[in-house]
Amino acid sequence: MTIYASVEDRLLGNRKIDPVTGCWLWTGAKTGRGGYGYYVTGGRKARKAVLVPRAAASVWLGLDLSGSLPHVLHRCDTPACFNPRHLYLGSHQDNMRDREKRNPIASYAPRGERSATAKLTAAQVADIRRALSGGETQMSVAARFGVKQPQISRIKRGVSWAQ
Repeated sequence: MTIYASVEDRLLGNRKIDPVTGCWLWTGAKTGRGGYGYYVTGGRKARKAVLVPRAAASVWLGLDLSGSLPHVLHRCDTPACFNPRHLYLGSHQDNMRDREKRNPIASYAPRGERSATAKLTAAQVADIRRALSGGETQMSVAARFGVKQPQISRIKRGVSWAQ
């Protein structure tokens, strides 16, 4: 385990600069859900994850980010980036507006079988609904279609594959 003298040292010690974009890419741990860099502080009983863009904004932009202040947004759209020139403060709505402006298609993720993560087709979902309405159990339907029971439940309730 590396001991850092300061937050700035920790950030710079885990930085790779992209020569094309100028992004400072975090080489340490990243969140699974978006690829944002983070590190952990505190001892065993007081562990806390710190998002790298927030730490960078605090160090180099002089912002007090304690509490629930605005989001730290990226001008470069690279979650792993923490170059202070690419960061700015904004609200959740600013973030959504910015996302829509940069990539309007991303705001409307593909649904149903067009989704890259879809395991079922629309025809299979129709078969699942028929089987459920005919009294078949969620467990047996799940086994037949190769998915887990919670997915069948979400289909039944209209949470996923809404009609």
